[in-house]
Amino acid sequence: MKTRGVGILLRVVMFAIVAVLLYFNNKKTNKIKEQLKSVSFEGFNLFFENLLRHKLKTNYIGLASNTNNCLYFHNEKGKINIEFEVVEKEQLNYVKKLLSYAENLNFEVIETSYANKTKYDKTIEAPVYQIISKLDVTNASFIAKEIFTQVFNEDNTTKFEMVY
Repeated sequence: MKTRGVGILLRVVMFAIVAVLLYFNNKKTNKIKEQLKSVSFEGFNLFFENLLRHKLKTNYIGLASNTNNCLYFHNEKGKINIEFEVVEKEQLNYVKKLLSYAENLNFEVIETSYANKTKYDKTIEAPVYQIISKLDVTNASFIAKEIFTQVFNEDNTTKFEMVY
């Protein structure tokens, strides 16, 4: 009986330790999410590190400076790909520049749709441009900054919100 009692006590202690560790890990994850709610170019490295480490809600998340200038980033097997979905009519102005940028870097671009409707014509599915870039953290941060500045005309004062 004594051995059984010790075994139960050890299990309870281990359970308590695991619960405390999970609590602090969740607290740390929430702190990271709070830091990334509004991020500038300087915070892109932290954003992409956390995306690759699965510290965000999902492996597919966007950064937007406004409703038109939104890029989505997809963690696919430890590499980051970029997507641009054209929902607003004003976004059509950016497609040619974005495709030209991707072509200059020899990235493959796939046009697809997620069956979301455009806001300017509810009968049209919003096109999605998937840029197969397979980037690491450093390159994803660099490329994202370039796209936001060269394609969307953003600058160092721009704040980005995460979009799920």
